[in-house]
Amino acid sequence: MAPAMFIPFLGDEYMVVDIDTDDNAITLGKAIYKGNINEGDSKAFGNGYEVKVANMYETGYGKIMVTLQLLKDGVPVAEKTDIVSAPCCSCPGKTCNNQITLSDGKMGVIAVNSYKNIAGTAGSVKVYVADNLKTLELGENYDSHFKIYGVVPANNDNTSINIP
Repeated sequence: MAPAMFIPFLGDEYMVVDIDTDDNAITLGKAIYKGNINEGDSKAFGNGYEVKVANMYETGYGKIMVTLQLLKDGVPVAEKTDIVSAPCCSCPGKTCNNQITLSDGKMGVIAVNSYKNIAGTAGSVKVYVADNLKTLELGENYDSHFKIYGVVPANNDNTSINIP
């Protein structure tokens, strides 16, 4: 299980928005958009929400630094700058996708890949957007009839979520 993965949940399809290994919680949401947003552009999603790719630049070796914003009524409620694409160490010539995840508790955004043109003058970011977020604590009862469990692979630092 990983962010941007679609899973069944109580008879409906939900997207994994975030996995919090510190709090043993998984945040799910209903996917409302999957596509590219160009550098400097934003896309509106109703109720005053929009997602903006504020900035992109190459840091070298194919690494692209992206500043992604989640806006509510034109004001940033979540923002993060990080590398979204990076060369893959174990598969030369390919790219490993580092992700950016943003959320304000109601809307979630995951940047899964970024692209720049050959001249490096323009780019876009592939994003998944979800609303109606639900944060589920592992091992806790949900709706008094179900108990939440999740299986995730070990992280790069050989840690994983402990399932109570």
